[in-house]
Amino acid sequence: AFTRAPAIISVLPVAAAIDPVFELIETHRKTHIAHMSSLDLQARFERRYGIGEGSCISTQPCHDEHDAFTAFEAEPATTVQGLLAKLAYFNELASEFETEWMIHDRAEAAVLIQSFAASLRNIGVQS
Repeated sequence: AFTRAPAIISVLPVAAAIDPVFELIETHRKTHIAHMSSLDLQARFERRYGIGEGSCISTQPCHDEHDAFTAFEAEPATTVQGLLAKLAYFNELASEFETEWMIHDRAEAAVLIQSFAASLRNIGVQS
């Protein structure tokens, strides 16, 4: 069992390098953090200057996160590792208080079905 582990471990960075899903997950993570930070800044601004006075602070980070989620949602995986990462990230988003709404309220069923069907074709699953 120990002789096979290095081969398995060496495959993961290669899969991450060739499967766009990994980059899209990281992009969404970063845009989500930026969006949450902008909401904190907006809240501080509004406490100082009044409600509604800082709404523009979070507008672009919100759009950036939306675009990143939309791209992630639609992109089919090209490797088994990418497909597993995509499923795990959707599960992670669904289980977090700040992000579960993305899965329950935003994820489009038709887009998800197309994305996962294309992912399965990409990794060699035939219908």
